[in-house]
Amino acid sequence: KIYGTAVIILLNLIFRNSYFFGKLSMLRHKDIIYENYPLKITFMRVLLLILMLFSGNIILFDINTFLLIAYDIYLLFFFYFVIRFVCKFCYYHGKNCDKGLGKLVKYFYPDRIDDIVLFRRYGNICTILIILILIIPVVISVVQLYSNYTPFLMVMTILFTITGILYFATQQLISCPHCKMKKYCSLFIENNVQ
Repeated sequence: KIYGTAVIILLNLIFRNSYFFGKLSMLRHKDIIYENYPLKITFMRVLLLILMLFSGNIILFDINTFLLIAYDIYLLFFFYFVIRFVCKFCYYHGKNCDKGLGKLVKYFYPDRIDDIVLFRRYGNICTILIILILIIPVVISVVQLYSNYTPFLMVMTILFTITGILYFATQQLISCPHCKMKKYCSLFIENNVQ
């Protein structure tokens, strides 16, 4: 009960002053493209990602330690892949991006490579990998809930799902419309709807 209350208070602090809902009016200004993302967007998205991954880890730890280790190895591979094969081709290399990786990648790969074809190719693979980050804990927890229901696992699954949905919603509503790379990126849904 205390954990659930803490999560609600934390989410309230994140979206206090109706930042998430009230500031969506900036969506009307899709023509505004960020050279550097505002730190509040980066902070919000990184916090949502950390909450999502943390709750996913708790789910898998509650079920099986081997699953937790395998998932964490997958996450390390994912972040390696993104930094190695996507970020170094991105416009936000060395700049403040919505995910907080733009500044980080500069330490591993100091020079940006301007190759849109490779950005698209690796971005498509990245899209599949990031979807798996959300699907794996949900599928495993639903199977576990079916065979051995516990309220704790149910709460963690709901928290993981909510933070995952919020993470992807903020991607589409707050990050992508203002990104210089949006017309080349497979994560931007508007590119895939046409």
